[in-house]
Amino acid sequence: VYNGTKSPYVNPPAPVHIVTGSAGCKENTVPFEKHPPPWSAFRSSNYGFSRMQIFNATHLYFEQTAAAKNSTEDSFWLIKGEHRSYSSRDVKKLLKHGTYVPYDYCHHPSHCEQINNGSQ
Repeated sequence: VYNGTKSPYVNPPAPVHIVTGSAGCKENTVPFEKHPPPWSAFRSSNYGFSRMQIFNATHLYFEQTAAAKNSTEDSFWLIKGEHRSYSSRDVKKLLKHGTYVPYDYCHHPSHCEQINNGSQ
């Protein structure tokens, strides 16, 4: 998540990563952490599927659908006005909004113990 902006997915100054999936049975699974790291934009334990539509060279639409409810849980547009390598201009934008997250970053005290014990 590109923090500190009004439109985080319009000309993002870094790659956008999407991790999606609804795997297997819900028995004996580990629940999500109560306080996810700041780069985690959306989490759901619902079974579902994703749709990604690429409209043209600049616009992509992504949505996550909850299968049981047949409703969209999350969605976003990714708009990239120009295609080029990332540059020092992009790094400046990232630094301006404080998106650097050090390896030992602790978003919530419940995470700190895991980091300090080396079991991230």
